Amino acid sequence: MRKIVALIIALLAALCFACSDVTSDGETPVIERVVMFAVDGAGDYWKDASTPRIDSIFAESASTHTMQAMLPTVTAQNFGSMLLGVSPQVHGFDNDIANAYLNNPDRQSPGYPATATGADPEVTAKIPSVFKAVRDAYPDAGIGCFSQWAGIHKAYIEADINVDAWSSYDEQVTAHTVEYFRSAETLPVFTFIQFAQTDAVGHTDGWGSPGFLEELRLKDSYIGVIYDVLDELGALDTTLIILTADHGGHAYTHGDDVASDRNVYTAVTGPGVKKGEIGDMRTVDLPVVVLKALGIDKPQTWEGKVPQGIFG
Repeated sequence: MRKIVALIIALLAALCFACSDVTSDGETPVIERVVMFAVDGAGDYWKDASTPRIDSIFAESASTHTMQAMLPTVTAQNFGSMLLGVSPQVHGFDNDIANAYLNNPDRQSPGYPATATGADPEVTAKIPSVFKAVRDAYPDAGIGCFSQWAGIHKAYIEADINVDAWSSYDEQVTAHTVEYFRSAETLPVFTFIQFAQTDAVGHTDGWGSPGFLEELRLKDSYIGVIYDVLDELGALDTTLIILTADHGGHAYTHGDDVASDRNVYTAVTGPGVKKGEIGDMRTVDLPVVVLKALGIDKPQTWEGKVPQGIFG
């Protein structure tokens, strides 16, 4: 008899766990928005730093410590893949080309795609950014892009698609994002947030150094502040949150085909996400995950896929 009772209790517990992400009417909450954090240069070094907020936020996430950065493991190449869904060899961006957008007085408005990328213009013209794909699907929704590196929105976003873009240092990016969320009549359907000081400290103090790990701790607190605002606004039940990076590093540099440069901790949490290990994943898969969450078909020109292990 005791064995039967124990079995019934175990079955009920399993049922409750399986239904933990289901509403009272039996429906899984719909994802209404995606917030993506990209911490420049973070790689897989989070595990070595003090990150209580990230540990809590992504406790029930799908995650991997080995998402593969694209080669070469450099900022512009990987943010290009992260936002355009294709390899660096296709989108053509490197740091010099992307930064040229910042210094060109005739290019006040973002302008991808353009022949300035050095890639085939007939090819790039058919590759929408993730912002363009979201805009086409949600013509009237808010879309935000806030970063320390202005190249994110100057180089990779098409002109005139109405993206709220703003750049400053990481702390100001955090404050601006908080104000943006609090002041919005309706929260944006997609917000991309890039922190870049981590990479700068890697180049000066070294990847994995005490200074680098302290910078990751700061980013942990910034992410926590933004997460708390989403909680305050009652948006967590309908928000997919992604944490990722463009690459890692070793010593005082990056760019090589080595694990420390290529391995990137990536975590996804929110409605419909199952806790566990994400399968094989590359940088080009990230924008596909964003579109999947928002119910948007992947553009035919994109190379990425939805990795196994994210959505139930």
